[in-house]
Amino acid sequence: MSGPDALYWRQLALENDPEEVKKQFNESMRAYLPDGVTAGFDHFLALDDANVNLIGIVQVTGNIGSTTGKHFFLPGLFFESHATHPFVGQEMRHTPIDLHYAKIEQDHVTYHLPPGFTVQSTPKGADLSWPAHTSLKIGSTVSNGTVEVVRSFARNFATLDAVDYSDLHDFYLRLATADQ
Repeated sequence: MSGPDALYWRQLALENDPEEVKKQFNESMRAYLPDGVTAGFDHFLALDDANVNLIGIVQVTGNIGSTTGKHFFLPGLFFESHATHPFVGQEMRHTPIDLHYAKIEQDHVTYHLPPGFTVQSTPKGADLSWPAHTSLKIGSTVSNGTVEVVRSFARNFATLDAVDYSDLHDFYLRLATADQ
């Protein structure tokens, strides 16, 4: 993590004991993991160095897929399995939007397939943008028994006037569809 996300966890660690930080980090991870997967936070790397990305060491266990006949299904976007998309359910807005800070999310997941397994399909690629505001790119590749899925989302604004809400709403509808 970097920027405001890292700052949040560094400040929380200054104000709380390690067990409270662990508890809150574990709670925050639940929203990102697919069904059947659990994560246990262990510790942070570079907690005391704001010039370096903050890294959370997490032990992940569980079953990430499901079996149907001869097929095994894995989540296409591992960290978006339970994603909620703001602004999708609200068509109009009359007040300004405050998202606190600009944001970049980059997920790079590699699935290593057991010998004899082949890939029938991968997540559909996406390249969405709302010029000068936000973008989403999703891509996947299959090579030598691995499947790599990359998702990159960038939002370069923190606040937005209500007059721009229609464009924001439209982008998030497209984003929600791409994430599914």
